[in-house]
Amino acid sequence: MECTGKTVIVVGSGLEAGVLALLLDRMLPHSDVMLVSEEPMVGGAHQKPVLLSAIPNSFLDLFDPLIVKAWSTFCVEGALRSERFNAQLVLLAGEQLHVELLERFAPSRLRLSTPIARVSHQSIHLASGEILSAREVVDVRQQGSIVPLAKHCPRYSVIVRDLDQEQPHGLAEPVLYSELERSVEGIVFAQYLPLTATMLREVIYSPEQIWVDDGPTFKSTGTKVLRMERTTIAAGELFDGNECAGCGADAVNVASLLDGGIGSLALQANQIAARQIRIVA
Repeated sequence: MECTGKTVIVVGSGLEAGVLALLLDRMLPHSDVMLVSEEPMVGGAHQKPVLLSAIPNSFLDLFDPLIVKAWSTFCVEGALRSERFNAQLVLLAGEQLHVELLERFAPSRLRLSTPIARVSHQSIHLASGEILSAREVVDVRQQGSIVPLAKHCPRYSVIVRDLDQEQPHGLAEPVLYSELERSVEGIVFAQYLPLTATMLREVIYSPEQIWVDDGPTFKSTGTKVLRMERTTIAAGELFDGNECAGCGADAVNVASLLDGGIGSLALQANQIAARQIRIVA
């Protein structure tokens, strides 16, 4: 076993893993934090809209380089509520997160393209036979892939499309939540993010049982799809755990969309840092 001397090793390749590693590096300045990724890049091409106010003030400087777009207002369009908010919404870029990690983490603390065989609470068994040890190993790969809160809660398809249009789309501010359809299977809703005057990002969330590949699209003449990606997430990420009976439309947790998961990552980092400080003390 290689005794790395690391305080915490974060395992994962997504935006959540990279952000958690940066937060822990800030919270544990006299300790050693390592990030192990099975992919060559951390954060990928994922971009996430987040309320600027959801980012703790003490970490604004960490997140500032990740912000690639900002809007001063946004709106929510639901069956029970339609409202415009004067609050700053920012778009965080996974690509820039990878650059920040390369600048902040020495090569010995950033292991990329590293196949993993097994992970335990205090060690990582690599496919090469090497074993990395630490006081604590945090496997972020499992976050976002949790079991749905109830057996009847569906999994959701998420499709992201960047649309380039010949004419201006006319959307002046982001639509962070737009209800499209209700059914017994759940709710279909969308996000529309104006990237430029003619380019729009459309994100559709739909229960897999009722998904249609040619689903709702922002209508305009001469629309060209520049990029499309599709993933699947557990319904528990979108719905309030206390109101998930049937995953009805009214149970959608809009607050989680506004937070972008930053709050839960900051809380997790605080808990991990507190444990490590107690161990040292």
